[in-house]
Amino acid sequence: MSVIGEAALSAFFEVLFDKLSSSDLLTIFKQEQVHADLKKWKTTLPKIRAVLDDAEDKQMTSKPVKIWLDELEDLAYDVDDILDEFATEALRRKLNAEEPSTSKVRKLIPACCVGLNPSSIMFDANMRSKINKINTRLQEIVTQKKDLELTDSAEGRTRTRRPRLLTTSLVNEGHVYGRDEDKKAIVKLLLSGESSYAQLSVIPILARGLCYRLENILDKQFEISTKVRHFSYIRSFYEGMKKFEDFPKDMHLRTFLPLPIKNWGHLTNYVPNRWLPQLRCLRVLSLCGYSIVELPSSIGDLKHLRYLNLSNTRITSLPESTTSLYNLQTLLLKGCNRLIKLPEKIGNLLNLRHLDIIDVDLIREMPAGIKELKSLQTLSNFVVGKDTASKIGDLMNLESLRGTLRISNLENVLGVEDARRANLIGKKNLDALVMKWKPGLDDLQVARSSLDILEMLRPWTTVKEISIDGYVGAKFPTWFGHPSFSNMVFLRIERCEKCTSLPAIGQLPSLRNLVLVGLAAVQTVGLEFYGEDCPKPFQSLESLCFKDMQEWKAKQYPHT
Repeated sequence: MSVIGEAALSAFFEVLFDKLSSSDLLTIFKQEQVHADLKKWKTTLPKIRAVLDDAEDKQMTSKPVKIWLDELEDLAYDVDDILDEFATEALRRKLNAEEPSTSKVRKLIPACCVGLNPSSIMFDANMRSKINKINTRLQEIVTQKKDLELTDSAEGRTRTRRPRLLTTSLVNEGHVYGRDEDKKAIVKLLLSGESSYAQLSVIPILARGLCYRLENILDKQFEISTKVRHFSYIRSFYEGMKKFEDFPKDMHLRTFLPLPIKNWGHLTNYVPNRWLPQLRCLRVLSLCGYSIVELPSSIGDLKHLRYLNLSNTRITSLPESTTSLYNLQTLLLKGCNRLIKLPEKIGNLLNLRHLDIIDVDLIREMPAGIKELKSLQTLSNFVVGKDTASKIGDLMNLESLRGTLRISNLENVLGVEDARRANLIGKKNLDALVMKWKPGLDDLQVARSSLDILEMLRPWTTVKEISIDGYVGAKFPTWFGHPSFSNMVFLRIERCEKCTSLPAIGQLPSLRNLVLVGLAAVQTVGLEFYGEDCPKPFQSLESLCFKDMQEWKAKQYPHT
């Protein structure tokens, strides 16, 4: 099979069955004909899957079977797209129904009629057309299956697989001569689309140099099919229009992934403004490292998008239409040093799991809707805002957070109750916690409440790393250095200029690395630093750093 293979296609069918069995899918759309069509798909697709084993074997010697498998693969993708559109529309209608409205007219409309708006009616008509086309193609697949006499694997046929030849491309290309004709033969085979047992069914081409030369040959001879679903290319410093202008306009591309991801470069405006909006089936989109300054509002039309990587670009904001990407699971904005804000309605991205805004220093606050992202697992930085922006208490519902959580602008925390609502102690999957206050802060009111606030920001005891930067209190809370934090291996306390004493860090049994920097008011390091009741302080310590301790005058050692 040309793209995903028989085993992957079988797994793909399982995904389709799960979607077809979704109760939400069947209850949202009330049309009887839609129910009947989906039910028919649910009974027909398993019968097709049952012959995949036989079809995989026969495709090697039968071109009609190979064509049938290619058509089936293409159909499976399109069925998945339609089911995904249904699920997306269901979520859109649910959000619209829950959204408060100030319209007096809308308040008079019964809840059952909320979905009867122009966009919903247009969607239903459009889907009706797509379903009819799928029905026709599905019937053709079933008819061809019978004509090809494919055997149901459930009938007990013993499957025999021909062993594949072991091959390698790990050769010293500089010492290989006389293989030009072989290379031409391989290229001809790749372009022909034909295969038999007299030929290799799979040709692994791993050597990068050979790939480059084959790419050059293919550029001249090979037209990109509308059935191509995944597109990657070796990026250059400047990507002009020529590379993309020959792509078919009706492609159902799912992946746009320039490689390598970390490279920098320039990308013609033709791609984000004109080409990408046509790729309505995209699941994966990376523009990482390109010097683009904005995204078009049409990005919101990519309803199937799951992964969006805009890291290290020059964008200053995201279009508000981004918040209609209801299926988005990963949004990477790392290193976008010109980005000043996130979309106000980011709470609409209910499926978002990963949000990376590390090294995005111009963002001053999180939008209030961040509290709705209950599926969020990765949040590299939470910037506490003022006034109507997001408060630290909005972390309360983000119970699935894991890995590293950084909380910035803690001087904006309203009070102890707001800090308590953040419920850091309930986030048991966090490995590392970074807490930052604005450097050089000289606010007496903030200083007075900072100890009680930090007391409420106690994490779960399994955390492995803690960093405190800019804390304005005179001392640390009781949990800091408590031996119950038995997994902690790294602790950094930095620029806490008003702190006059250190916590009982010596009681941490697993601590390996300790860094104390810029504690300008600390004059002595006494026995409390080791833990007065700790028989063996710092039992696991491997590295210790004291730096910029301007008032440090004396140090006491335990048991002396």
